[in-house]
Amino acid sequence: MDFSFKTLWLGAVCTALFGAWILARFVKLSWPAALAVSSAKAAIPFLYFLNYFQQGWLLLDDMSYYVGGMRLFYKGNNPFLMLFTPDGPSRLFALGGGQHILYYWYNLLAVYLFGPVYSSPVFLNVASTFIAGAILYKLVLASDFEERYARWLTILFLLHWDLLSWSSFVNLKDTLILTLTISAIYAGQELVHTRKLRYGLLLAFAMCCFWYIRFYIPVLVTVAFALWFVLTIRGWASLLGVSLALLGFYLSLPWNYSEGADRIAGGDVWHGLLYMFLSPRPWAVSPEYSFIMPASVLHWILFGPAVMGAINLYTKSRKFRLSAALYLVTIFFFALLPVSQTPRHRLHVLWVLVWAQFDFFWHLGSRKAFWGERFSAAAAHGRALLGAKT
Repeated sequence: MDFSFKTLWLGAVCTALFGAWILARFVKLSWPAALAVSSAKAAIPFLYFLNYFQQGWLLLDDMSYYVGGMRLFYKGNNPFLMLFTPDGPSRLFALGGGQHILYYWYNLLAVYLFGPVYSSPVFLNVASTFIAGAILYKLVLASDFEERYARWLTILFLLHWDLLSWSSFVNLKDTLILTLTISAIYAGQELVHTRKLRYGLLLAFAMCCFWYIRFYIPVLVTVAFALWFVLTIRGWASLLGVSLALLGFYLSLPWNYSEGADRIAGGDVWHGLLYMFLSPRPWAVSPEYSFIMPASVLHWILFGPAVMGAINLYTKSRKFRLSAALYLVTIFFFALLPVSQTPRHRLHVLWVLVWAQFDFFWHLGSRKAFWGERFSAAAAHGRALLGAKT
């Protein structure tokens, strides 16, 4: 598969400029800093597809979506107009063979914007991570953390090894699902606290999109909301919140949920939980997924700090508990499904893991600075005493 320099350059430059604008506008980074972060992210797929592309990193799902998007593109479909033409949606449903049509349309949009090559949806995925980062920044601020904390967490999230691994090389829908999931959590959290219409509209939009890309995510989100209400809200408000969450759970169940229930494991759930928490195992990464090898090693190294950071966040932030609840619900859900126990299916809650890792090292640095200041003050006091004696 050939990639022209012009096509790759267009995708990389557009992605970098879009990311810089998002970071400068919504995360309040200076333009040089925003451009540095966005350019670094865009440079990874640019260099990979220009010089290091390997056929071994082509999977099954990614090619299916890419070929479907190309088929729509070469038939002259406009990604915007086809949504409003009488037969446009039906063409998408025919291509998807069911309700999972959003990522086919997403691939059509990518090749329409950047050119008919495999790298186009990858660049669009990288662009979507900036939207996820901006929403994470808003979520952390809304959870009563300081602006500097939220800004550095957002930078770590955007440059995190897991996010870079899954978004920079292969055309998978999980990055888009991550963006929709964090949007739903932020919108739902702020809807509960502010009751503003715009958050309700954002939540409804994200939930509708899930039906067309990964239908069971709304079920996990509503269960997480129910747990959050139980853990953080008292009295009649808790009962009302749980009731609404259960209603949302029922409404978000797919019509064929009983067929999916047959796939639930009846065996070792504890093994599934351990596997979902600790995967990927560095010694068991298959060659076609070797792009996640560095991330798998770092995941194991930082698992302990992540647990300690999560505990600290849980005790001091009631709003973080919603994100934590979704992470645990996701882990438990896939622990029951052996066929889906992969780190890819954990990607849509990646921001929770990154937040926990970041919080541990943030406070570790604060403690070092605290004791460093005390040591410097004691040393200065000692020198003053010695000077007085002499």
